[in-house]
Amino acid sequence: MKVQRLSVLSLLGLVVLSGCVTGGDGHELVSEFFYSEVIQPDESGKKWDVSVPLDDELSFALRAEAKPFGDAVIRYSDESTDRIVYRYADYLYVEEIRVSPYKQTLFVKVSGLVPRFSGNWECSRVTIYDLVNRKWLKTIELKESNGDAGKSNQATPNDASDGGEPQTKETARDTEPIPVKYASETEISLILESRNKAINCHNMKVRLINPTSSYITFTGYSASQPWHMIQKWRMGNWADRPVGWFCGTGLGMCLIPPGQSSVISVHMKDKVFPIRVGVEYVHEKKIQEQQVVWSARIDKD
Repeated sequence: MKVQRLSVLSLLGLVVLSGCVTGGDGHELVSEFFYSEVIQPDESGKKWDVSVPLDDELSFALRAEAKPFGDAVIRYSDESTDRIVYRYADYLYVEEIRVSPYKQTLFVKVSGLVPRFSGNWECSRVTIYDLVNRKWLKTIELKESNGDAGKSNQATPNDASDGGEPQTKETARDTEPIPVKYASETEISLILESRNKAINCHNMKVRLINPTSSYITFTGYSASQPWHMIQKWRMGNWADRPVGWFCGTGLGMCLIPPGQSSVISVHMKDKVFPIRVGVEYVHEKKIQEQQVVWSARIDKD
């Protein structure tokens, strides 16, 4: 399901959620998956046969089908042969296909029932393909649980990392103590920590810190995956910059406890700079008041 940006206050009735698949680059790739645009199948909902533009000159044809032995393949417009992104295996059918905001990564989510000695297990995986370097990156397990017994075998985006307990304020994940170098900060802040230059875009890390004595709450997939905003500096004023579609699956209320912080990944094209990043939040002591924290101006270089 695709949804547009929602108000934090409009989701205050939801359960607090703050988990995701963990583990280095895998965590960031799953984060990017949730932010990426869904490539819609045909009317049957089970077949993809579309052309996806990468830039003014290059595109790729995507073909996939949710059926036994249904692979997902692409063919670049400057090539004459197919490249296999996902090869059917383990009774897992193609369920969803997404492309990252700057057309650098293709995600193929598959799911199904996998036979095990203890019965049939529900399984979901995401295969990640690098569209720039034209190669498979990795496959990440999102969920595996016993479909017969209904018992969880592996933590999912809405589970705790140790025992499957629902997330609470005391067990918020994806947060860490505010680094010592920010000890002088007294206000909720967004601070650019690092960036690396990719092809025609920048991948940035922005730290959201909460030095107050109360929790802050915002809409997102986890504490490090908020539903953020971008503004571009244009003609002496800040103007809203569309950040594209977000997926509603797994979206909920996330939090950062007092004295904690989280690192957020932000991706932006070269031509958009200068920008600033914003996150809408609600302070625990001002529950009816929605606020926005903005980073300082971020230039391209």
